[in-house]
Amino acid sequence: MTKSLGALWAKDGVRVNAIAPGWIKTNLTAPIQDMPEIADPIIQRTPMDRWGDPEEMAGTALFLASGDVASFITGVTIPVDGGYCTL
Repeated sequence: MTKSLGALWAKDGVRVNAIAPGWIKTNLTAPIQDMPEIADPIIQRTPMDRWGDPEEMAGTALFLASGDVASFITGVTIPVDGGYCTL
Protein backbone atom coordinates (compact mmCIF):
# COMPACT_ATOMS: atom_id res chain seq x y z
CA MET A 1 0.00 0.00 0.00
CA THR A 2 2.83 2.38 0.85
CA LYS A 3 4.50 1.84 -2.50
CA SER A 4 1.24 2.11 -4.46
CA LEU A 5 -0.01 5.24 -2.72
CA GLY A 6 3.45 6.80 -2.85
CA ALA A 7 3.47 6.40 -6.63
CA LEU A 8 -0.17 7.44 -7.05
CA TRP A 9 -0.01 10.63 -4.99
CA ALA A 10 3.54 11.77 -5.82
CA LYS A 11 2.36 14.06 -8.63
CA ASP A 12 0.11 15.81 -6.11
CA GLY A 13 3.08 16.49 -3.84
CA VAL A 14 1.99 13.93 -1.26
CA ARG A 15 4.70 11.65 0.08
CA VAL A 16 3.65 8.28 1.51
CA ASN A 17 6.18 6.36 3.58
CA ALA A 18 6.05 3.89 6.45
CA ILE A 19 8.11 2.74 9.40
CA ALA A 20 8.25 -0.99 10.12
CA PRO A 21 9.25 -1.37 13.75
CA GLY A 22 10.84 -4.55 14.98
CA TRP A 23 10.55 -5.99 18.46
CA ILE A 24 10.16 -2.90 20.62
CA LYS A 25 9.96 -2.68 24.42
CA THR A 26 6.36 -1.58 25.01
CA ASN A 27 3.49 -2.49 27.29
CA LEU A 28 2.19 -4.70 24.49
CA THR A 29 5.39 -6.77 24.30
CA ALA A 30 6.11 -6.73 28.06
CA PRO A 31 4.56 -10.17 28.73
CA ILE A 32 6.78 -11.95 26.21
CA GLN A 33 9.92 -10.07 27.19
CA ASP A 34 9.85 -12.06 30.44
CA MET A 35 9.27 -15.39 28.66
CA PRO A 36 12.71 -16.78 27.70
CA GLU A 37 11.20 -19.40 25.38
CA ILE A 38 9.83 -16.56 23.22
CA ALA A 39 12.19 -13.67 23.95
CA ASP A 40 15.49 -15.54 23.51
CA PRO A 41 14.88 -16.57 19.87
CA ILE A 42 13.86 -12.99 19.07
CA ILE A 43 17.07 -11.60 20.54
CA GLN A 44 19.19 -14.30 18.91
CA ARG A 45 17.76 -13.41 15.49
CA THR A 46 18.24 -9.66 16.00
CA PRO A 47 21.79 -8.66 14.95
CA MET A 48 21.82 -5.77 17.44
CA ASP A 49 21.18 -8.39 20.16
CA ARG A 50 18.47 -6.47 22.03
CA TRP A 51 14.91 -5.17 22.02
CA GLY A 52 14.41 -1.72 20.57
CA ASP A 53 13.31 1.29 22.58
CA PRO A 54 10.21 3.24 21.51
CA GLU A 55 12.31 6.40 21.29
CA GLU A 56 14.34 4.81 18.51
CA MET A 57 11.40 5.22 16.14
CA ALA A 58 11.49 8.99 16.57
CA GLY A 59 14.56 9.67 14.45
CA THR A 60 13.14 7.86 11.46
CA ALA A 61 9.76 9.57 11.88
CA LEU A 62 11.41 12.99 12.10
CA PHE A 63 13.52 12.27 9.04
CA LEU A 64 10.51 11.21 6.96
CA ALA A 65 8.40 14.12 8.22
CA SER A 66 11.04 16.73 7.40
CA GLY A 67 10.11 18.59 4.27
CA ASP A 68 13.63 19.41 3.15
CA VAL A 69 15.73 16.39 4.07
CA ALA A 70 13.36 13.65 2.85
CA SER A 71 11.55 15.58 0.14
CA PHE A 72 12.51 13.14 -2.64
CA ILE A 73 11.49 9.99 -0.76
CA THR A 74 8.11 8.37 -1.30
CA GLY A 75 6.67 4.87 -1.42
CA VAL A 76 9.17 3.25 0.93
CA THR A 77 8.92 1.28 4.14
CA ILE A 78 11.91 1.72 6.43
CA PRO A 79 12.56 -1.10 8.88
CA VAL A 80 13.68 0.03 12.32
CA ASP A 81 14.27 -3.41 13.73
CA GLY A 82 17.90 -3.81 14.76
CA GLY A 83 18.56 -5.85 11.62
CA TYR A 84 15.86 -8.46 12.32
CA CYS A 85 14.46 -8.47 8.78
CA THR A 86 17.90 -8.81 7.19
CA LEU A 87 18.22 -12.42 8.29
